[in-house]
Amino acid sequence: MSRSARQAQLAAGTVNDQRWTAVVARDPSADGTFVYSVRTTGVYCRPSCSSRPARPENVQFHATSGDAVAAGFRPCKRCTPDQPSLVERRTATVTRACRRIEASDQALSLETLARAAGMSPFHFHRVFRALTGLTPRGYAIAHRDSRVRRQLERSNTVTQAIYESGYNSNGRFYAKSDAVLGMTPTAYRAGGATAEIRFAIGECSMGSILVARSDRGVCAILLGDDPEALARSIAALGNAENESWGIEFGYRYDGVEGDPVVYRPTTAPGARLPSVFLRDGSALYDRLGPWFTLLRFGDADPSALIDAAPVPIETVVVADPDVAPIYEAKLVLVRPDTHVAWRGNRCDDGHTVWQQVLS
Repeated sequence: MSRSARQAQLAAGTVNDQRWTAVVARDPSADGTFVYSVRTTGVYCRPSCSSRPARPENVQFHATSGDAVAAGFRPCKRCTPDQPSLVERRTATVTRACRRIEASDQALSLETLARAAGMSPFHFHRVFRALTGLTPRGYAIAHRDSRVRRQLERSNTVTQAIYESGYNSNGRFYAKSDAVLGMTPTAYRAGGATAEIRFAIGECSMGSILVARSDRGVCAILLGDDPEALARSIAALGNAENESWGIEFGYRYDGVEGDPVVYRPTTAPGARLPSVFLRDGSALYDRLGPWFTLLRFGDADPSALIDAAPVPIETVVVADPDVAPIYEAKLVLVRPDTHVAWRGNRCDDGHTVWQQVLS
């Protein structure tokens, strides 16, 4: 086979690969799914690299940066494919900001959050809103409103619930209580027993949606696949917002629905990581890293997952024997949003696991 015919064959193989389309488009959404190398330069890049496009006959595709390095290529200095992508770095930054907002008893200013993130207030505000759909202030308000709903169930008095949720005065809360609760705080604590609640069910892009409201405002929003099941759920909830632990803690990003009232802890991929306190009194959640965290129980070997990790990862060894059965596996990989990405008692092929987790 002549050299030109060989080059034409290599070019055709590259152009016919769907990954080439992402490279030509410099598609940032493809970052983290693969890298490509260029024979003539000896470097490898992420799909979104802004360098001049290479000739297709000189391009090779690799599943991970490690594969490209093993093939003899070095990382591009422009797009730094051996480092977290811009999207990953921004996601980690916003995740840390959300945790900071949630942990603070006082409202944090935009300047304070931006300074901690290493950004200007304008840039941080734009990045935060692009990733969460809310402004930092909007996120803080939504989190405070969620806290007041929980505190109304747990606190001895309405006043105690209001102050423990972060409100500075009763008047400030009561001015917006209808929008937050859809009824008075006293009626809310009673599960809306004396309120007349109407609801409607419709269809949206995420499936069936139920919206319930009292004469004061919206008091419940439920999502699901079965409209009849939603109707039964709102009828069976009783103390709807206060006792819906299955909705509060059992949300899963894989679409699997559980009991809206009863919360059953699980580490099935997609589920929220169960929260426990260890023997020393610390919360396991406090040991989670800002990016991915690998929980290790017993003698499981985590090296395959760690060596293949394309994103920052921290390993937490949990030696408490009373905690291990709750987490159902010796290795549990946790996403930045505290949902379980993967679990297993052993891992022989870390690359495959990461491809599934990040796809």
